[in-house]
Order: sequence, then structure tokens, then C-alpha cells
Amino acid sequence: MLLVITGCDWHGAAYPSEPDAGSLVVHGMLAEGAPEQEIILEYTRRLDEGYYRGLTPASGAHITVTGKETHAFREDPKHPGVYRASFVPHRGERYTLRIEGPAGESVTSQTEVPGSPQLISPGADTVIRWGEHVTVRWSSVPAAAGYVLIDRPPGEPGLLRALSYPNVLRDTSLIMQPGKLGGTSFHIRVVAVDANYRWYRTGEISDPEERSRTRSTVEGGYGLFGSFSIGNSRLISLQ
Repeated sequence: MLLVITGCDWHGAAYPSEPDAGSLVVHGMLAEGAPEQEIILEYTRRLDEGYYRGLTPASGAHITVTGKETHAFREDPKHPGVYRASFVPHRGERYTLRIEGPAGESVTSQTEVPGSPQLISPGADTVIRWGEHVTVRWSSVPAAAGYVLIDRPPGEPGLLRALSYPNVLRDTSLIMQPGKLGGTSFHIRVVAVDANYRWYRTGEISDPEERSRTRSTVEGGYGLFGSFSIGNSRLISLQ
């Protein structure tokens, strides 16, 4: 998962300015139940050094995530700045990220893995007529600060849509009109996200130059470290 943070300096100078240039940026979301976890670590750079140049990888860092045990991440030799570890995060558990950067930088963060939401409605795979609406409801789960509804055609990995619903108590239902999406069938699935992801996506920002810093959920750097849990799925087919 790659999350890109951009900033604009409204005073004409390249952003970020010193000492922000060269700071560590974390891209990491623990996936509940998955056997392998990935964290991408890079450095910020000034816009005049190239906006579309791709990552400036932070190679040679020491990264651990600690729950009931400590898991060390190893850098992919073919992809500098990409670190992976084999362990399975469990719902309801807290995990602490610790990073020692290549230049001795210290970055930390914590996350609590949310429970796995279950679709309540529709209760089974469903066939509807073109133009009809379907109401999607799901269960609220512990440690979830928001939900993301995902739909995709069967057999295709790419997302068609991802919508966040930050209010746990009210926004546990949605009325959809699938015919507007195109295609004849698609899967729907609900993903529960932690408080870090919610804040990163929805935090209020008053100063454009502070966008990255305000939405960062890590201490000692920028970016996002959080967790998510994927629920069950339903197949919606159109007549």
C-alpha cells in the first residue's frame, strides 16, 4: 500500500523547506490475518528536486513491530526502501512500530487492530434489476474508527471504488445503485480501519503547508502507520 503526501508552499519557495527536507516518511498498514506485512520507508525531498521522480528510498533502516512478540522487518534487496516481515496481526491487539533510520533517526507509532466487520445486508449473493438500489449494512466492530466499502468485478484485483465512513455509530449502512458503476456483477466487501487511518484521511487542516505534519500518525517523521481488517463479501449481479 503506497500513500503519497504532497504539500504546496503558498509563498513561492519549494516545499518542504529545511529542516523538513530529508525527513523520514512511513507508509504502513498492518493487515489483520495476512501472513506477510509490508512497510515502505522513504525520505521527503523538495518539490524542485522532482515531483514525479518516484520514491527516495530510505535504505538500511532497522524496523521492528512489537505486539506479544517483536518482529524484525527485512529490506527487499530488489526494491530499496521496501521492508517486509512474516507474522499475522490479530484483531484487538496493539502493535508498536520502532524505526531507526539510516542516519540514526528515531520514528515510533502505535496501532490497535480493529475487528472484522460482517455484512448484514444483503444476507447472501443477490440479483437485482438494472437501476434498482441495494442497501448495504454491516456490523460495528471493536477498535474500528471507520469503514471502507470496496467493490470490484469478479476476478479483477483493481478497486473500482473505496469510500470511507468515519462515524462508527451512524454510518453502518449505505444505499447503492450498482447500475451506475458499469458491468454486470461485482463483489462488495467492508474493511474496518483504525483511528490512525481515519485521522490521516479526515483530519482538519487549516494551513496547507502543515498538511503532511498535521495528518502524520508517526512521531519523529511523516506518514501513516495503522491497521485494517477485511470482512466477508457478497456478489451483486445485475439482470
